[in-house]
Amino acid sequence: MIAKAKAKAKAEVEVRARYAEVLSAMTDDREEIIITRAGHEPVVIVVPLRRPPHSQADCWHCR
Repeated sequence: MIAKAKAKAKAEVEVRARYAEVLSAMTDDREEIIITRAGHEPVVIVVPLRRPPHSQADCWHCR
């Protein structure tokens, strides 16, 4: 069985007021956030998985 993480829901007004704090918390917790909007469908912001470190020899755009 795969456990699903529960996304945090926040109102658009709260996200606007505390934008930097909300993004930092998302990055630290590695959790998505659902932004509820009056008169519109909710929006989900997803934090991408971290990529493992790489060497310049393996990196095509570093050459």
